[in-house]
Amino acid sequence: MAEQLKLSRLESMDPTMTHFTTVALIVSKTTPTYFTDKMDGTQRGVLTLTIRDGLTQFTNSENITEAMSVQQIYSRTTGMLQDPSVVSFTAVLRALISTLDLDGLTPNISRQCSQCRRFIPRVLVECPTEMCQQEVQQSGSPPPWINHFNINVHFSDQSGTLVEGRLSGVTAERVLGLSASAFVQLPDREKGLLKWRFLLRHFEAKLLVLKPMRMRKNMVVVVVDMFELPVDQLSQLTCCF
Repeated sequence: MAEQLKLSRLESMDPTMTHFTTVALIVSKTTPTYFTDKMDGTQRGVLTLTIRDGLTQFTNSENITEAMSVQQIYSRTTGMLQDPSVVSFTAVLRALISTLDLDGLTPNISRQCSQCRRFIPRVLVECPTEMCQQEVQQSGSPPPWINHFNINVHFSDQSGTLVEGRLSGVTAERVLGLSASAFVQLPDREKGLLKWRFLLRHFEAKLLVLKPMRMRKNMVVVVVDMFELPVDQLSQLTCCF
């Protein structure tokens, strides 16, 4: 375990950190640690990053400079170019957004209880913690949710399609131009119009790639920043292998 590693209770973590439903990022110098989910008593794997002094080097998009294709990202993750000693890496991907389901059936919002700060599974209508259940009994209504974006996005270039992209948290709010709470209130038609501002257009995406590990079977690709490529740059796109 990293020296002076600061562990936080899941429900007290900064909600602006990138998260995936009940999974959170913890700063560490080692491979995954674990936490026990008190909501169901199960032990889950926690994503870890090999960073000594915090998330700055990854969240600052200026530090992400190495261009890769979709094929190269997969090769470095699980293919012939992978380095078993490396659990994460960054990449600049210039590609077309081929899937961005903002107005369909795919869940794209994670809910957090405003009182206990736990992330609540979509199948529940109320926070199940004892403290919040007592609040329901006293006030007659559950604590309100805090909404966070957690959107699956697919990127396609000449070499293939990257299907594990996650556009989440404050990055999603900055890219989409509205908060998660405001998005929830949009009618389906406006969600569809928002989707078509991005779908089938070319973007430069700066990515943090978390490789599969013993307690995380699938790779995770976090969008750190993203902006649309000007038309005059599209002819310059080349696929690197």
